[in-house]
Amino acid sequence: LAMFGLGMRDAKLGQSLGGGFVNRLDQHGFMPDILFYRGSHNRLYEYYLDGPAEAIVEFIQPGCEDYVYRVKRSHYQAAGVPEFWIVDSACQRIELLRLVEGCYQRQIPDAAGGYAVKSVPGLTFFPHNLWLERDEHEYPPEETWFEVAADAPRLNRIPSVGEGVDWS
Repeated sequence: LAMFGLGMRDAKLGQSLGGGFVNRLDQHGFMPDILFYRGSHNRLYEYYLDGPAEAIVEFIQPGCEDYVYRVKRSHYQAAGVPEFWIVDSACQRIELLRLVEGCYQRQIPDAAGGYAVKSVPGLTFFPHNLWLERDEHEYPPEETWFEVAADAPRLNRIPSVGEGVDWS
């Protein structure tokens, strides 16, 4: 929900879509847990995003580790997804991968705990805040996890360009 908030209100940095939405990458289609896109080198259709999202987040589920680490990672890398984050909630660990010269390189936050998201100018992510203690009914605002620079380029709107695939 925090990434969803980045597309709303004043931030308007892009749009976030969750599970059940397909990211079409060449001849393959994947349903990432979260994808974030700006519409600069991808196109939104009613049921799928055609082209690599600016950032993809996958949550590790027991028994699916190999699929995320081998299959999805290799396809996301080959398709040019600039940011791929793998979250293992059970171990309270996040792996931040950035595409550098065609290969994913592990990234680490700066000394203040912030991670500048290169594919979304002006956006800083604070991954260590994912594991903060909180009441189970409390939902912290997106500012807990993200900081948006005052001069970050905003988007007016990301238009859909077609009806997309009819999945009925």
